[in-house]
Amino acid sequence: MRLRLGATLLLLLTLLAGVIQPAYAQRAGAPANLLPDVLDVKFRDGLSIRLRNGVPTDLGGRALQSLAAREALAVPGQWLRKHSTVSEKQLDAWQLQGETARQLAGAALPLPNLNLYFRLLLDDPTAIDSVMRKLQALPEVEAVYRVAAPMPPPQVPDFYTPRPLPAEYQAFHDYGSNSGIGSRFLFEQAAAYPNTSGSGMKVCDVEYDWNLNHIEMRSVTLLNVSRRVPMPTFKDHGTAMVSIMTGKRHWNADGSETGVRGIAYYAQNYLSPIALYNSTDDVDRSFTFDVDRALTACAAAMAPGNIIVIEAQMRGPNYVENPYGSQKGSVPVEWAKSTYDTIRTLTSAGYVVVEAAGNGSENLDDPIYGTGHAPFKPGNQSGAILVGAGMPGFVTTLGAGTPVPETNYGAVLMVQGWGRGIIAAGYGDRYSTEGSNAFYGEARSTSAATAMVGGAVTSLQGFHYARTGTYLNAYQIVAILYHTGTPQASGPNIGRQIDLVAAIEYSRLFN
Repeated sequence: MRLRLGATLLLLLTLLAGVIQPAYAQRAGAPANLLPDVLDVKFRDGLSIRLRNGVPTDLGGRALQSLAAREALAVPGQWLRKHSTVSEKQLDAWQLQGETARQLAGAALPLPNLNLYFRLLLDDPTAIDSVMRKLQALPEVEAVYRVAAPMPPPQVPDFYTPRPLPAEYQAFHDYGSNSGIGSRFLFEQAAAYPNTSGSGMKVCDVEYDWNLNHIEMRSVTLLNVSRRVPMPTFKDHGTAMVSIMTGKRHWNADGSETGVRGIAYYAQNYLSPIALYNSTDDVDRSFTFDVDRALTACAAAMAPGNIIVIEAQMRGPNYVENPYGSQKGSVPVEWAKSTYDTIRTLTSAGYVVVEAAGNGSENLDDPIYGTGHAPFKPGNQSGAILVGAGMPGFVTTLGAGTPVPETNYGAVLMVQGWGRGIIAAGYGDRYSTEGSNAFYGEARSTSAATAMVGGAVTSLQGFHYARTGTYLNAYQIVAILYHTGTPQASGPNIGRQIDLVAAIEYSRLFN
């Protein structure tokens, strides 16, 4: 069995509008842990290249006809559509829908065609450099990327070392105390604030794995069931994030209620695994990691206006590999050009994407992030809501909203969630008596913060749809959350703390 592990590496792409440039080659000194036998290939926009008979083929019969092209494409291995879980027709429709919205908004940067992204699985890993050179030399090829290993799972925090702790409950639901977002108030005033618990909404969690048997994981829909790769080390993480957003409290035999409650606990939750087997048969058990494919699988399962939450990060140019489990230098996944293109396409088509800013302690305004597609530079944003992680007031003397040490920061971050003190399903450090299917513990860092914001966005969108029959776009949501939010007390910028009650009241101005 050949195991294909990967995650996105530092991707830089220089494009000059209307001018054919040499195919992009990754810069020297990129992070290690590259897949030895996997390449991602992007053909130039404007071409009609699709996968036919197992090989990228120009439907017009003009491109890829040279001897060099035929030799480069015939390398022993397997060509795959990068977004294999979504039809070509759907990808074209998203591009058309997004392009219409982009032109109406006067945005300058055109959307890419995601049908022009392919993945190549090589039979001979020793040939990868020569294959890259041959593909990069083709005029039809825009870029060739190596694929890197995924980030290690976030390590379970040290819960033994004494530190100030909140009361043993989900204090982030509070309003007027503990710097909570106020969702408990909305639960209690449901008649005045319909659908704030997520009724009628869909939210899709992009993750590595979950404990599908946990008592908080009722009413979830797993996408790509037959191709999902079990990843036990990630199960607690995924379970915790889903419970923050849509956790369903557990009813005991005697009628009592226990467990946790998600912010949008009535929303329908979809789970889109990043790791998928390359085949549905039981013989080929090779697999690859692909955030982009997971994103488009989410979108294919939901209508525009619904919420996609990215609970992943990637190695950046300053990533520190050791010790194992270190996240220093990790960055948002849109640092990868293909992921950035996917997010831009989906947000332009009307989906709301909430993305972890990452636990790398990185300044995203640093000049090193101004190269290539420069996703964190003003004017280049993908449309995703990037989320930083701050301290709730009861765990710091520096003031509520102060950044946790590991969060990334920068001007592109407009909102934050809690990076400490969130009680969630999984882990077992707070309750483990009944086994792993009833574990509860503390969730942390930008993962927990992103789930918190994802739940709040779902609540806000649910209320707006119930009131108007329309959806807010991501820019309107950010404007509402920022306008009504509370500035952080200190530290580099990670965005404002959410006041969900104030945000919902302010949203009445949007019709």
